[in-house]
Amino acid sequence: MNRRALAVTVHDPEERLLSRLDPGLPELSTLYSRLCAACSGATSRRSLSALESAGFDVRVSGSAGVGESRRIAVSGVISDPSVAWVHYADFDRLLHWQSTFPAELRDVLAYRPQADYVALGRTPRALQTHPPVQILVETLTNEAFSALVGLESPADLVAGSCLISRRGAELLMQLSVENTNATDLEWPALILRETGTMPEFRAVEGLEFETADYYLPEIEEAGSRSAWISDAYNRPEVWVTRTQLALDSMAALGRVLGLQKRPARR
Repeated sequence: MNRRALAVTVHDPEERLLSRLDPGLPELSTLYSRLCAACSGATSRRSLSALESAGFDVRVSGSAGVGESRRIAVSGVISDPSVAWVHYADFDRLLHWQSTFPAELRDVLAYRPQADYVALGRTPRALQTHPPVQILVETLTNEAFSALVGLESPADLVAGSCLISRRGAELLMQLSVENTNATDLEWPALILRETGTMPEFRAVEGLEFETADYYLPEIEEAGSRSAWISDAYNRPEVWVTRTQLALDSMAALGRVLGLQKRPARR
């Protein structure tokens, strides 16, 4: 019996995801025993209806931040006592993964982790498909986690997808407080602190850059994918926002693990 559940967050006010929901949703729904989507209040009614028709427990999270929406989605699936594992994913990324590397996704879901948390990250090739601002800032975030918890080599924790045991999910729902994507570091840090065991890390191809899938008219207008990426991402406000998220994520890591400021050496 499949006892793995899917928890996703969805923000689709312009119905950009809608065209990808069929056949994506019917196929996804066969992979999990339970599905829950925490959707922003701005998400299109048609997108909500499509999710409901595919069997998702749709919970409108209103204006909640990403961190709270993630908790709403995970809480929704572990309300079923038969669920043993939760796959959390940002929904736009999951749709891309399912359409480009479906066998890899099925292989990950068949995997039996030894730890309570598995950060699903990107292979070097998959990471390099992202805009430069993402690569640089997210690499910094990953380097910080790896250095501060003592990993021998950096792991990717900020790709918006993870596997969580039921025990781990229950711990996170009790202890997680971050209201942004900083849960990417808060969650594995909480698992490490509470269980005394290091999370697992697994790199996949399917978590490559997905956003371009949903902006094809804009890419055509810009003349190329690279031109659109430059126009959309190479802006001061994007660098500021993503750098702030990196700082917030590191602060969350420090808070959870009790890493206090130390006086500078003279």
